Amino acid sequence: METMTFEKKTIDTLTVTNQSIKEHEVLSAVLEQECDIATKKSPNRPWLYLKDKKNLKTFGGIRMNKNSIGTFYINTKFSTILEDTLFGVISKTKEEYISNKIAINDLKGLKKMIALINNLNDENQLYEGKYS
Repeated sequence: METMTFEKKTIDTLTVTNQSIKEHEVLSAVLEQECDIATKKSPNRPWLYLKDKKNLKTFGGIRMNKNSIGTFYINTKFSTILEDTLFGVISKTKEEYISNKIAINDLKGLKKMIALINNLNDENQLYEGKYS
């Protein structure tokens, strides 16, 4: 079984496995710690919403899956086009933003996704506007 350890900023250590990361509480804790974002679980659907920590505006979400970690939907500004070779990204241009669908199957993919979210956040390329 593959495992990965993340160190919390409060000196705690969080160890996850391929199985435990599929629980929304564990995935939420890892993303909030590693990406400096906020997450919110949908009360009646298998979704975890991704939000900017400062203004709590949603920039994407994760559809939780039983057989993989989940399918990430990350919305970016028009100036940012994610390379489809990066993760097998499927991008759709909407009226106000680009919707990027990325399936994450394992902890290595999650680590790449964390780096991508941090990079997009640092460059102010996440779309946090209105959705129609």
